[in-house]
Amino acid sequence: MRDLGIKFNPNSVAVVLSDVHMGAIHSKESFFDLFLSSLLYRLKNEDLPKLKALIILGDFFDLIMDSYEDLLEFGVYRSILDQFETLHQMEDFHLIFALGNHEIPLIGDYNKKFTFNKDKMIQNFNTQQKKMGLNYSFFTNNIFSQYILFQPDEDGASQPLIKLFDTEHDVLTNNSINAFNLNTETLSTDINYYLLTHGFQFDPALKTFSKFWNLGLLNPFSVLKQIGDGIWNGFLKKIYDKARALFYYTKREIKEMVKEESKTFIAGKNLQLNKTDNKQLDKDVNLKKKSDMHREAIRDNQGCIKKIVKFIPKFVNNGIPINHVIYGHTHDKLRPLARLFNRRVQPSPNQFQFEVDLQPSKFLISNTGAWQHVKKPSFIEIHSDWEVKPQTVPLKLSEVEQIIKR
Repeated sequence: MRDLGIKFNPNSVAVVLSDVHMGAIHSKESFFDLFLSSLLYRLKNEDLPKLKALIILGDFFDLIMDSYEDLLEFGVYRSILDQFETLHQMEDFHLIFALGNHEIPLIGDYNKKFTFNKDKMIQNFNTQQKKMGLNYSFFTNNIFSQYILFQPDEDGASQPLIKLFDTEHDVLTNNSINAFNLNTETLSTDINYYLLTHGFQFDPALKTFSKFWNLGLLNPFSVLKQIGDGIWNGFLKKIYDKARALFYYTKREIKEMVKEESKTFIAGKNLQLNKTDNKQLDKDVNLKKKSDMHREAIRDNQGCIKKIVKFIPKFVNNGIPINHVIYGHTHDKLRPLARLFNRRVQPSPNQFQFEVDLQPSKFLISNTGAWQHVKKPSFIEIHSDWEVKPQTVPLKLSEVEQIIKR
Protein backbone atom coordinates (compact mmCIF):
# COMPACT_ATOMS: atom_id res chain seq x y z
CA MET A 1 0.00 0.00 0.00
CA ARG A 2 1.47 3.37 -1.07
CA ASP A 3 0.92 5.78 1.82
CA LEU A 4 2.01 9.38 2.44
CA GLY A 5 1.61 8.97 6.18
CA ILE A 6 -0.74 11.95 6.50
CA LYS A 7 -2.35 12.24 9.92
CA PHE A 8 -5.98 12.79 8.99
CA ASN A 9 -8.09 13.80 11.97
CA PRO A 10 -10.52 10.98 12.94
CA ASN A 11 -13.18 13.64 13.60
CA SER A 12 -13.04 15.04 10.05
CA VAL A 13 -16.34 14.97 8.17
CA ALA A 14 -15.00 16.56 4.95
CA VAL A 15 -11.65 17.08 3.23
CA VAL A 16 -11.41 20.19 1.02
CA LEU A 17 -8.70 21.11 -1.49
CA SER A 18 -8.21 22.94 -4.78
CA ASP A 19 -5.85 23.83 -7.62
CA VAL A 20 -4.24 20.50 -8.44
CA HIS A 21 -4.01 21.57 -12.12
CA MET A 22 -3.76 18.01 -13.40
CA GLY A 23 -2.20 18.13 -16.86
CA ALA A 24 -0.04 21.21 -16.28
CA ILE A 25 3.70 21.47 -15.67
CA HIS A 26 4.70 21.50 -11.98
CA SER A 27 1.41 19.99 -10.82
CA LYS A 28 2.16 17.67 -7.91
CA GLU A 29 0.06 14.92 -9.46
CA SER A 30 2.20 12.18 -7.92
CA PHE A 31 1.61 13.70 -4.48
CA PHE A 32 -2.11 13.83 -5.15
CA ASP A 33 -2.24 10.25 -6.42
CA LEU A 34 -0.61 9.10 -3.18
CA PHE A 35 -2.84 11.43 -1.18
CA LEU A 36 -5.91 9.67 -2.59
CA SER A 37 -4.32 6.28 -1.89
CA SER A 38 -3.74 7.30 1.72
CA LEU A 39 -7.29 8.59 2.04
CA LEU A 40 -8.83 5.45 0.53
CA TYR A 41 -6.70 3.19 2.72
CA ARG A 42 -7.90 4.92 5.88
CA LEU A 43 -11.51 4.93 4.73
CA LYS A 44 -11.44 1.22 3.95
CA ASN A 45 -9.62 0.53 7.21
CA GLU A 46 -12.37 2.48 9.03
CA ASP A 47 -9.83 4.87 10.54
CA LEU A 48 -11.99 7.82 9.46
CA PRO A 49 -15.51 6.81 10.47
CA LYS A 50 -16.90 10.35 10.25
CA LEU A 51 -15.39 11.33 6.90
CA LYS A 52 -18.18 11.57 4.34
CA ALA A 53 -16.99 13.93 1.60
CA LEU A 54 -14.03 14.95 -0.55
CA ILE A 55 -14.68 18.45 -1.92
CA ILE A 56 -12.47 19.80 -4.71
CA LEU A 57 -12.75 23.55 -5.20
CA GLY A 58 -11.83 24.00 -8.82
CA ASP A 59 -8.90 23.96 -11.22
CA PHE A 60 -8.45 20.25 -10.76
CA PHE A 61 -8.56 19.55 -14.50
CA ASP A 62 -6.30 22.03 -16.29
CA LEU A 63 -8.15 22.29 -19.59
CA ILE A 64 -6.18 25.40 -20.53
CA MET A 65 -2.90 23.48 -20.50
CA ASP A 66 -4.02 20.01 -21.58
CA SER A 67 -6.66 18.25 -23.65
CA TYR A 68 -9.58 16.05 -22.63
CA GLU A 69 -7.89 13.11 -24.34
CA ASP A 70 -4.60 13.51 -22.48
CA LEU A 71 -6.33 13.94 -19.12
CA LEU A 72 -8.07 10.60 -19.64
CA GLU A 73 -5.06 8.75 -21.03
CA PHE A 74 -1.79 9.06 -19.12
CA GLY A 75 -0.80 6.74 -16.28
CA VAL A 76 -0.87 8.93 -13.18
CA TYR A 77 -4.02 10.69 -14.44
CA ARG A 78 -5.74 7.36 -14.96
CA SER A 79 -4.72 6.25 -11.46
CA ILE A 80 -6.24 9.42 -9.98
CA LEU A 81 -9.45 9.03 -11.99
CA ASP A 82 -9.72 5.37 -10.95
CA GLN A 83 -9.52 6.43 -7.30
CA PHE A 84 -12.12 9.15 -7.88
CA GLU A 85 -14.39 6.47 -9.30
CA THR A 86 -13.83 4.30 -6.22
CA LEU A 87 -14.74 7.21 -3.93
CA HIS A 88 -17.78 8.07 -6.05
CA GLN A 89 -19.02 4.48 -5.85
CA MET A 90 -18.51 4.16 -2.10
CA GLU A 91 -21.65 3.89 -0.04
CA ASP A 92 -22.25 6.84 2.26
CA PHE A 93 -19.45 8.98 0.74
CA HIS A 94 -19.63 11.97 -1.61
CA LEU A 95 -17.16 13.23 -4.22
CA ILE A 96 -17.99 16.87 -5.02
CA PHE A 97 -16.47 19.48 -7.36
CA ALA A 98 -16.74 23.25 -7.68
CA LEU A 99 -15.38 24.38 -11.05
CA GLY A 100 -12.60 26.91 -11.61
CA ASN A 101 -11.30 29.22 -14.31
CA HIS A 102 -9.07 26.51 -15.82
CA GLU A 103 -12.15 24.34 -16.43
CA ILE A 104 -14.93 26.56 -17.80
CA PRO A 105 -15.12 29.89 -19.71
CA LEU A 106 -15.88 33.04 -17.70
CA ILE A 107 -16.45 35.55 -20.50
CA GLY A 108 -19.30 38.03 -19.92
CA ASP A 109 -22.04 37.08 -17.47
CA TYR A 110 -20.58 33.75 -16.37
CA ASN A 111 -23.46 33.11 -13.95
CA LYS A 112 -25.97 32.99 -16.82
CA LYS A 113 -23.72 30.70 -18.85
CA PHE A 114 -22.38 28.58 -16.00
CA THR A 115 -24.76 25.62 -16.27
CA PHE A 116 -24.38 25.49 -20.06
CA ASN A 117 -20.58 25.62 -19.83
CA LYS A 118 -20.51 23.04 -17.05
CA ASP A 119 -22.73 20.65 -19.00
CA LYS A 120 -20.56 21.12 -22.10
CA MET A 121 -17.38 20.31 -20.15
CA ILE A 122 -18.91 17.13 -18.73
CA GLN A 123 -20.26 16.16 -22.15
CA ASN A 124 -16.78 16.60 -23.65
CA PHE A 125 -15.26 14.33 -21.00
CA ASN A 126 -17.96 11.70 -21.54
CA THR A 127 -17.68 11.85 -25.34
CA GLN A 128 -13.92 11.42 -25.14
CA GLN A 129 -14.01 8.61 -22.59
CA LYS A 130 -16.56 6.74 -24.71
CA LYS A 131 -14.13 6.92 -27.66
CA MET A 132 -11.42 5.50 -25.40
CA GLY A 133 -13.57 2.70 -24.00
CA LEU A 134 -13.68 4.20 -20.49
CA ASN A 135 -16.67 4.44 -18.18
CA TYR A 136 -16.06 6.87 -15.30
CA SER A 137 -19.48 7.51 -13.79
CA PHE A 138 -18.48 10.54 -11.68
CA PHE A 139 -18.55 12.79 -14.77
CA THR A 140 -22.15 13.69 -13.99
CA ASN A 141 -23.79 17.12 -13.80
CA ASN A 142 -25.12 16.88 -10.25
CA ILE A 143 -21.77 16.71 -8.43
CA PHE A 144 -20.22 19.70 -10.26
CA SER A 145 -21.27 23.25 -9.35
CA GLN A 146 -20.02 26.80 -8.73
CA TYR A 147 -20.97 27.22 -5.07
CA ILE A 148 -21.24 24.75 -2.19
CA LEU A 149 -22.99 25.40 1.11
CA PHE A 150 -21.92 23.35 4.12
CA GLN A 151 -24.70 23.89 6.64
CA PRO A 152 -26.89 22.30 9.34
CA ASP A 153 -29.60 19.91 8.24
CA GLU A 154 -32.77 21.85 7.38
CA ASP A 155 -34.98 19.34 9.23
CA GLY A 156 -33.24 20.02 12.50
CA ALA A 157 -31.17 16.83 12.56
CA SER A 158 -27.60 16.99 13.79
CA GLN A 159 -26.03 15.77 10.53
CA PRO A 160 -24.34 18.35 8.29
CA LEU A 161 -25.96 19.10 4.93
CA ILE A 162 -24.07 19.91 1.72
CA LYS A 163 -25.93 21.79 -1.02
CA LEU A 164 -24.67 22.52 -4.53
CA PHE A 165 -25.56 25.62 -6.57
CA ASP A 166 -24.70 26.64 -10.13
CA THR A 167 -25.08 30.40 -9.67
CA GLU A 168 -25.05 33.16 -7.08
CA HIS A 169 -28.78 33.70 -7.68
CA ASP A 170 -29.43 30.01 -7.01
CA VAL A 171 -27.78 30.35 -3.59
CA LEU A 172 -29.89 33.39 -2.75
CA THR A 173 -33.11 31.62 -3.81
CA ASN A 174 -32.18 28.23 -2.32
CA ASN A 175 -32.37 26.59 -5.76
CA SER A 176 -29.83 23.81 -5.31
CA ILE A 177 -28.97 21.28 -8.02
CA ASN A 178 -28.21 18.61 -5.41
CA ALA A 179 -28.02 18.07 -1.66
CA PHE A 180 -26.27 15.47 0.47
CA ASN A 181 -26.92 14.66 4.10
CA LEU A 182 -23.66 13.58 5.69
CA ASN A 183 -24.48 10.58 7.80
CA THR A 184 -22.44 11.60 10.81
CA GLU A 185 -23.17 13.41 14.07
CA THR A 186 -21.86 16.93 14.65
CA LEU A 187 -20.47 17.85 18.04
CA SER A 188 -21.62 21.45 18.06
CA THR A 189 -25.05 23.03 18.40
CA ASP A 190 -23.84 26.31 16.86
CA ILE A 191 -25.47 27.41 13.61
CA ASN A 192 -22.77 27.35 10.92
CA TYR A 193 -23.02 28.14 7.23
CA TYR A 194 -19.83 27.68 5.23
CA LEU A 195 -19.65 28.93 1.62
CA LEU A 196 -17.14 27.03 -0.51
CA THR A 197 -16.12 28.00 -4.05
CA HIS A 198 -13.06 28.15 -6.29
CA GLY A 199 -12.47 31.87 -5.83
CA PHE A 200 -12.20 33.26 -9.36
CA GLN A 201 -15.26 35.33 -8.42
CA PHE A 202 -13.07 37.30 -5.99
CA ASP A 203 -10.22 37.94 -8.43
CA PRO A 204 -9.87 41.73 -8.93
CA ALA A 205 -8.68 41.16 -12.52
CA LEU A 206 -11.35 38.61 -13.49
CA LYS A 207 -12.69 40.58 -16.48
CA THR A 208 -9.23 41.11 -17.94
CA PHE A 209 -7.89 37.60 -17.55
CA SER A 210 -11.06 35.71 -18.36
CA LYS A 211 -10.20 36.54 -21.98
CA PHE A 212 -6.87 34.75 -21.67
CA TRP A 213 -8.35 31.77 -19.83
CA ASN A 214 -11.06 31.52 -22.48
CA LEU A 215 -8.45 31.55 -25.23
CA GLY A 216 -6.76 28.51 -23.71
CA LEU A 217 -9.99 26.66 -22.96
CA LEU A 218 -11.33 27.05 -26.49
CA ASN A 219 -8.03 26.15 -28.14
CA PRO A 220 -8.55 22.62 -29.54
CA PHE A 221 -4.92 22.10 -30.57
CA SER A 222 -3.00 19.87 -28.17
CA VAL A 223 0.32 21.10 -29.59
CA LEU A 224 -0.44 24.73 -28.73
CA LYS A 225 -1.64 23.71 -25.26
CA GLN A 226 1.72 21.99 -24.71
CA ILE A 227 3.61 25.07 -25.88
CA GLY A 228 1.49 27.34 -23.71
CA ASP A 229 2.06 25.07 -20.72
CA GLY A 230 5.80 25.10 -21.33
CA ILE A 231 5.91 28.89 -21.62
CA TRP A 232 3.61 29.77 -18.73
CA ASN A 233 4.24 27.07 -16.15
CA GLY A 234 7.79 26.33 -17.27
CA PHE A 235 9.77 29.26 -18.58
CA LEU A 236 7.81 32.15 -17.06
CA LYS A 237 7.67 30.53 -13.62
CA LYS A 238 11.40 29.88 -13.84
CA ILE A 239 12.04 33.54 -14.56
CA TYR A 240 9.65 34.98 -11.97
CA ASP A 241 10.01 32.44 -9.18
CA LYS A 242 13.60 31.21 -9.52
CA ALA A 243 15.48 34.18 -10.98
CA ARG A 244 14.32 37.26 -9.08
CA ALA A 245 17.50 39.11 -9.91
CA LEU A 246 16.40 39.16 -13.54
CA PHE A 247 12.91 40.43 -12.78
CA TYR A 248 13.22 44.09 -13.74
CA TYR A 249 15.30 43.26 -16.79
CA THR A 250 12.80 40.69 -18.03
CA LYS A 251 9.91 43.14 -17.61
CA ARG A 252 11.50 45.06 -20.50
CA GLU A 253 12.79 42.12 -22.51
CA ILE A 254 10.38 39.31 -21.69
CA LYS A 255 8.45 39.23 -24.97
CA GLU A 256 11.61 38.62 -27.00
CA MET A 257 12.96 36.15 -24.43
CA VAL A 258 9.74 34.16 -24.38
CA LYS A 259 9.66 34.01 -28.17
CA GLU A 260 13.21 32.64 -28.26
CA GLU A 261 12.37 30.11 -25.54
CA SER A 262 9.27 29.12 -27.52
CA LYS A 263 11.35 28.48 -30.62
CA THR A 264 13.76 26.32 -28.60
CA PHE A 265 10.85 24.37 -27.10
CA ILE A 266 9.24 23.89 -30.53
CA ALA A 267 12.50 22.76 -32.13
CA GLY A 268 13.27 20.37 -29.28
CA LYS A 269 9.87 18.71 -29.60
CA ASN A 270 10.05 18.61 -33.42
CA LEU A 271 6.74 20.44 -33.59
CA GLN A 272 5.46 21.88 -36.86
CA LEU A 273 3.54 25.17 -36.75
CA ASN A 274 1.71 26.76 -39.66
CA LYS A 275 1.06 30.52 -40.06
CA THR A 276 -2.17 30.32 -38.07
CA ASP A 277 -0.40 28.51 -35.22
CA ASN A 278 2.40 31.09 -35.19
CA LYS A 279 -0.09 33.95 -35.05
CA GLN A 280 -1.93 32.24 -32.20
CA LEU A 281 1.37 31.67 -30.41
CA ASP A 282 2.17 35.41 -30.53
CA LYS A 283 -1.17 36.13 -28.84
CA ASP A 284 -0.53 33.43 -26.25
CA VAL A 285 2.92 34.84 -25.42
CA ASN A 286 1.57 38.33 -24.73
CA LEU A 287 -1.34 37.11 -22.64
CA LYS A 288 0.72 34.60 -20.69
CA LYS A 289 3.23 37.30 -19.80
CA LYS A 290 0.45 39.50 -18.41
CA SER A 291 -1.22 36.57 -16.66
CA ASP A 292 1.93 35.56 -14.82
CA MET A 293 2.42 39.13 -13.59
CA HIS A 294 -1.20 39.03 -12.43
CA ARG A 295 -0.54 35.79 -10.53
CA GLU A 296 2.28 37.46 -8.62
CA ALA A 297 0.01 40.41 -7.80
CA ILE A 298 -2.71 38.31 -6.13
CA ARG A 299 -0.47 35.92 -4.20
CA ASP A 300 -1.05 37.66 -0.87
CA ASN A 301 -4.86 37.36 -1.24
CA GLN A 302 -5.56 40.98 -0.24
CA GLY A 303 -7.50 41.79 -3.42
CA CYS A 304 -9.58 38.64 -3.04
CA ILE A 305 -10.34 39.36 0.60
CA LYS A 306 -11.59 42.84 -0.29
CA LYS A 307 -13.95 41.31 -2.84
CA ILE A 308 -15.17 38.70 -0.34
CA VAL A 309 -15.90 41.41 2.23
CA LYS A 310 -18.21 43.07 -0.32
CA PHE A 311 -19.64 39.75 -1.57
CA ILE A 312 -20.91 38.11 1.64
CA PRO A 313 -23.37 40.70 3.07
CA LYS A 314 -25.92 40.05 0.29
CA PHE A 315 -26.28 36.46 1.53
CA VAL A 316 -26.41 37.43 5.21
CA ASN A 317 -29.06 40.05 4.42
CA ASN A 318 -31.04 37.39 2.57
CA GLY A 319 -31.22 35.08 5.59
CA ILE A 320 -28.17 32.92 4.84
CA PRO A 321 -25.91 33.51 7.86
CA ILE A 322 -22.58 32.62 6.25
CA ASN A 323 -19.86 32.62 8.88
CA HIS A 324 -16.98 31.06 6.95
CA VAL A 325 -15.76 31.37 3.34
CA ILE A 326 -13.37 28.73 1.98
CA TYR A 327 -11.78 29.29 -1.42
CA GLY A 328 -8.66 28.54 -3.52
CA HIS A 329 -7.52 30.16 -6.79
CA THR A 330 -4.54 32.17 -5.47
CA HIS A 331 -2.30 29.11 -4.88
CA ASP A 332 -1.34 30.56 -1.54
CA LYS A 333 -2.72 29.97 1.93
CA LEU A 334 -3.65 33.17 3.73
CA ARG A 335 -0.81 34.91 5.46
CA PRO A 336 -1.57 36.84 8.65
CA LEU A 337 -1.48 40.62 8.27
CA ALA A 338 -1.61 43.03 11.18
CA ARG A 339 -4.21 45.39 9.75
CA LEU A 340 -6.60 45.34 6.83
CA PHE A 341 -9.55 47.54 5.98
CA ASN A 342 -9.63 49.71 9.13
CA ARG A 343 -9.46 46.65 11.40
CA ARG A 344 -12.57 45.05 9.89
CA VAL A 345 -10.36 42.08 9.01
CA GLN A 346 -8.10 40.60 11.66
CA PRO A 347 -5.87 37.52 11.71
CA SER A 348 -7.61 34.76 13.65
CA PRO A 349 -5.76 32.51 16.14
CA ASN A 350 -5.36 30.08 13.23
CA GLN A 351 -2.63 31.74 11.15
CA PHE A 352 -4.21 30.69 7.85
CA GLN A 353 -7.53 32.42 8.47
CA PHE A 354 -8.89 35.95 8.72
CA GLU A 355 -11.82 37.16 10.77
CA VAL A 356 -14.09 39.73 9.16
CA ASP A 357 -16.24 41.91 11.39
CA LEU A 358 -19.14 43.43 9.43
CA GLN A 359 -21.68 44.22 12.10
CA PRO A 360 -24.05 42.65 12.85
CA SER A 361 -22.28 39.61 11.36
CA LYS A 362 -18.81 38.13 11.56
CA PHE A 363 -17.22 35.50 9.35
CA LEU A 364 -13.90 33.77 8.79
CA ILE A 365 -11.99 33.40 5.52
CA SER A 366 -9.77 30.41 4.72
CA ASN A 367 -7.77 29.47 1.64
CA THR A 368 -7.04 25.90 0.57
CA GLY A 369 -3.61 26.60 -0.92
CA ALA A 370 -2.66 24.53 -3.99
CA TRP A 371 -0.97 21.46 -5.48
CA GLN A 372 0.97 23.33 -8.16
CA HIS A 373 3.90 25.76 -7.87
CA VAL A 374 4.12 25.16 -4.10
CA LYS A 375 6.79 23.46 -1.99
CA LYS A 376 4.19 21.52 -0.03
CA PRO A 377 0.62 20.85 -1.15
CA SER A 378 -2.17 21.65 1.29
CA PHE A 379 -5.77 20.84 2.10
CA ILE A 380 -8.41 21.65 4.70
CA GLU A 381 -10.27 19.36 7.07
CA ILE A 382 -13.71 20.27 8.41
CA HIS A 383 -14.18 18.52 11.75
CA SER A 384 -17.38 17.29 13.36
CA ASP A 385 -17.27 20.29 15.74
CA TRP A 386 -17.21 22.52 12.59
CA GLU A 387 -13.57 23.51 13.11
CA VAL A 388 -11.77 24.33 9.83
CA LYS A 389 -8.20 23.06 10.00
CA PRO A 390 -5.58 23.67 7.25
CA GLN A 391 -3.05 20.89 6.68
CA THR A 392 0.06 20.43 4.54
CA VAL A 393 1.39 17.25 2.96
CA PRO A 394 4.57 16.72 5.01
CA LEU A 395 6.81 15.20 2.33
CA LYS A 396 9.39 16.33 -0.19
CA LEU A 397 9.28 15.27 -3.84
CA SER A 398 12.29 12.96 -3.38
CA GLU A 399 10.45 11.12 -0.60
CA VAL A 400 7.37 10.75 -2.79
CA GLU A 401 9.51 9.31 -5.59
CA GLN A 402 10.85 6.70 -3.16
CA ILE A 403 7.30 5.73 -2.16
CA ILE A 404 6.29 5.39 -5.82
CA LYS A 405 9.22 3.03 -6.49
CA ARG A 406 8.11 0.62 -3.73
